[in-house]
Amino acid sequence: MAIPYLHLRIYRRRGVDLAIFVETNKKLHLCTDGVIVCPIHPQIDSMSNYPITSIRDYYPLEYSHMMHIVKEGVGKGDIIYSDLDDNQKILWICCHNAYNVAYKLDWIEEGLKSMAAMRVTDKGSVYFPGIGYYQEDGVDQEEVLRLVHKYLNNGRFNVSFLTHY
Repeated sequence: MAIPYLHLRIYRRRGVDLAIFVETNKKLHLCTDGVIVCPIHPQIDSMSNYPITSIRDYYPLEYSHMMHIVKEGVGKGDIIYSDLDDNQKILWICCHNAYNVAYKLDWIEEGLKSMAAMRVTDKGSVYFPGIGYYQEDGVDQEEVLRLVHKYLNNGRFNVSFLTHY
């Protein structure tokens, strides 16, 4: 189910203004001023049209870095942080176990816990794909947004949740 509103501002309990922005008109690969979060799966042989094709095409060095680590093995909720010199920072999150199956909410949550532990929201603005927008995603987008808020609401930088990633 798509989120019906354009912009949501959530305030932290202590009164510090930290926002989770819900954006409908921004594409993930065009967010160059922060950390892009991109979902992946652990099956190296089926990465031809995966992850998000535009991310793979726009950021070949980061994609290569991620693929090298995936070859070594990744699993539920594992994250890979590509921070190569002055290039785009991409955080790859293992959200399901195969390219042709639905995302798994518990895998997404494990990845968000790892992101919170590494304090990714202190490294720059975070752009999180609105997993659940497409029917084949197999999860509720509002549930994903709740998890993003739960785990990423306490950093120095804001988070943008891109509903139409």
